[in-house]
Amino acid sequence: MTTTVSLAPGLATRNAERGTRSAALDVGAIAAIAVCALLLHRDGLIGGPAFYELDTRLFYYPLAQWVGEQLHAGVLPLWLPGIFTGYPIFADGELGLAYLPQVALLSWLPAPLAMVWLRVLHVFLAGLFTYLFLRTLRLDALPSLGGALIFAFGSFLSAQMHHENVVRSAVWLPAVLLCLERAALAGNAVRRARCASWAALGALAFAQSAFGLHVQPVMMSALAVGGYTLFRAVVPTRNAQPAIRNVLAAGAATVIGGLALAAVQWLPLGEWALVSTRRGGVDYVFASAFSLVPADLLSVLFPYFFRLPDATTWWSLWQQWEIELYVGIPTLALLVVGILFARRVELVYFVLLGVLSLWISMGDAAPFINLHQVLWSIPGFSFLRAPGRFSYLVVFACACLAAFGLQALTQRRVRLLVALIGAVPGVAVLAAVLALFPSWRDWLAVDPARAASWAHATYLMARAQYAIDPQLVVTGLLASLDLLNVKTAWSLALLVLTSLGFVVWLALGPRWSQLSQGLFVGLLAVDLLVFAFDFHPVAQLTSLTNTLEAAPGQRVLLHDPVDLPAFEPNQLLADAIQTTQGYSSLPSQRYVELDASTSVEPRLFDLWSAPLILEPAHPSDLRSVNGVRFRAEHPLSAGFGGSPSEVFALPPDMGPIAGVRLIGTLSYAFNAPQGETVAALSVGSVTLPIRAGIELSERAYDRPSLAGLVQHRKAADAFDFEETTPEGEDYVAHLYEADIALPQAMVASSLSVTGADSTVRVELYGIAPVDVNAEAHSLELANRDGFQRLDDVRVLDGHALPRAYVLPKAQAFSPGRHPGLTSTQLVASPDSDPHTSVLIENDPNAPTAPSGSKPMLGASLVEDLGPNGVRVTASADGPSYLVLDDFYHRGWTARVDGQPTKVFIANALFRAVAIDAGTHVVEFRFEPLSLLIGAAVSALSLLVAVGAIVWGLRRRPV
Repeated sequence: MTTTVSLAPGLATRNAERGTRSAALDVGAIAAIAVCALLLHRDGLIGGPAFYELDTRLFYYPLAQWVGEQLHAGVLPLWLPGIFTGYPIFADGELGLAYLPQVALLSWLPAPLAMVWLRVLHVFLAGLFTYLFLRTLRLDALPSLGGALIFAFGSFLSAQMHHENVVRSAVWLPAVLLCLERAALAGNAVRRARCASWAALGALAFAQSAFGLHVQPVMMSALAVGGYTLFRAVVPTRNAQPAIRNVLAAGAATVIGGLALAAVQWLPLGEWALVSTRRGGVDYVFASAFSLVPADLLSVLFPYFFRLPDATTWWSLWQQWEIELYVGIPTLALLVVGILFARRVELVYFVLLGVLSLWISMGDAAPFINLHQVLWSIPGFSFLRAPGRFSYLVVFACACLAAFGLQALTQRRVRLLVALIGAVPGVAVLAAVLALFPSWRDWLAVDPARAASWAHATYLMARAQYAIDPQLVVTGLLASLDLLNVKTAWSLALLVLTSLGFVVWLALGPRWSQLSQGLFVGLLAVDLLVFAFDFHPVAQLTSLTNTLEAAPGQRVLLHDPVDLPAFEPNQLLADAIQTTQGYSSLPSQRYVELDASTSVEPRLFDLWSAPLILEPAHPSDLRSVNGVRFRAEHPLSAGFGGSPSEVFALPPDMGPIAGVRLIGTLSYAFNAPQGETVAALSVGSVTLPIRAGIELSERAYDRPSLAGLVQHRKAADAFDFEETTPEGEDYVAHLYEADIALPQAMVASSLSVTGADSTVRVELYGIAPVDVNAEAHSLELANRDGFQRLDDVRVLDGHALPRAYVLPKAQAFSPGRHPGLTSTQLVASPDSDPHTSVLIENDPNAPTAPSGSKPMLGASLVEDLGPNGVRVTASADGPSYLVLDDFYHRGWTARVDGQPTKVFIANALFRAVAIDAGTHVVEFRFEPLSLLIGAAVSALSLLVAVGAIVWGLRRRPV
């Protein structure tokens, strides 16, 4: 009989006590992260004001509210009818309808509360995952908590808080790295099952990032994961040198598996991206917008350096949330200590990650070589912009390095040197600021004009998002350099407190290292929470939408949404009002082209089936010349010879007319000879000519490449503005003034403009009948025939096409016989009248040219079957097309009287089906094949991932 005797009976007890104490510290640290998250969003959680920015009002809140309503009704919306005349909302690159936490909270809670709880959840997850990752790297609880707080409340997640999808995708990186580290620890040949299990968990975490649905953080995370995989493949873990093949396989499986798991979301997104304005990538000028310039790095110490004391006005070159880099002042000292004293091999990875990411974030302002441009040249990255967002990886690297610094505070050697390295730089910076800031401020205040000139010649020489007044820069500098400025003083106080923290740490000695670490963690929490709480404005989310007097379901056209901030397109979703415009980062290329044509072709208003037009009461492009008011970017009348006459009603109380004053221009008219009649102006029974070189002249008269080619003289100049050709040629364009006198004063109820030369486009921006007292009475959009002004912003379009209508097949035409012209150009051409003809694509049986002019026949009934379906009842006298003026997507299917039929593209943007004579019921359903294929791929990938996890759990490591 053999008896086993324990050689160390107290060892198990001590290990158990140590494990219990460690578990208690873990619970406390995680609770601290949760408390900080709740504190930051405490007001919004109790129904008070929440953080917001422009995009909150313009996109995230109205769409979240609409989606919440659909989910509460038990519908998962794939299609959003309310913007762009229809939009594939599930595929959208910003909303993330496959992201389960968002869908769950929007299903359970009102949208404002759901949005705030999602922010709390994501801040907590960012801290939790970072904490667990650092614990996996063998850091103690307090250093891990410090790193978690830095990542969760540092500048990236706090400044980007209102970009819900950016945050959703960004918080999962430490979870992915945690799983990859675990896979590396189990990465030798005898632990393949455990390695596969952790790789599968990593893929699930990466899939959540992908479901968050902002491509840029996902791509940045992929770079970070790829770098960590290579690092772990060649650098041994604490146990042993890992099997390189297994680690590389785990890293590849994490990223590829994660994308496969997210295929249900990413295949529809990819399909939509191929028809969006970014389908071919973006040029580098656009891609490099929102780069950090060296001056922006002042925010590392003074996070509000570029904000005025009013707490709302920023004078930074780009939007502040894209270029802010702040990780906390104690963090800066701790990461230096970590780099110098931690003696951890992982430092190599995090230092490289931070340095390279900072380099990339500077874009074209980076020294030596533009790494961002190199990255932009790689397929996939060419779709993205905003290099400053690489501060995401900078903040994460700083969080990990600072955690190593906190861990280094437990060592017993070279303590004096550690204290000096931690404390002296802060004292030196404090001394420099106290010495330099007052002298710089005095220099600026002595001569404001010279200071403004200096600001223009230095800071403002860099690219900027908007033009910045040099005097605003001087005002901002005077405020930020003021040592009595609360924000500046707070940063200086943090420098003092950080330095004192190292003095206290040295004085307490090694026995009290945890107390010292706790003091630093507390200082970090206060610093970062103060920063995060004050970065964004706050408001009740329900106050971010406006009410419009219109019937629910009515479609509205916004005539220049930029000047209608109270009725921005997505905001009208709250009232169930549909708009022909919308906001999205991925608008359709065709939509953008047709919308641009509509803004300068008023006759195209009818095309959008919007009987209500919203026009700004005080448009930014409103001008006045010699008594004629006009919009410099939106003509009242435009067309070539051959286009239908454009008729305007005159004010009924105007009395006799002595003449008409015009503000207009000619395009494509350089070959028009002097005195050629390019249009006719008719008032009552009198018709008068509008002639090249007399009344109006070529718009690009002074374009360098047209020098000597214009065949007529320059008319009287009224208004000049800068333009650039698609080829990049800059020139000054002109609007001209023409006074056309009538043979004798007369009373008239209307006037009309008719083009006379089919090669010349006549554009009239201002039209003003002149009475016998020489007073000009400017006409406006509401004076067009069939239009009526309802109030300051609403105009009724009486000629707008119905949402669904029927035209005979004989009156359709195909784009196939019009080489060199896009579909949008054909629809906008003077030969196309949407009331009597329709452009049909992808139908081989469509006529090459329309014959006949039978007016369209409106559908008898249009029923919305929720967001994903439409039923139309319509009649036809013969073979016809039923046109539904809703946005076309190839995911739309149709059935005519229950029989499947093909959906065609109508008028470049909308939907149509072929019908025969008789009355028919046509049902449209949004059933994109990309979603079905993606769902199958995701389901299969999930089975594989679950199988790998189960395999790893069942196989006990040897």
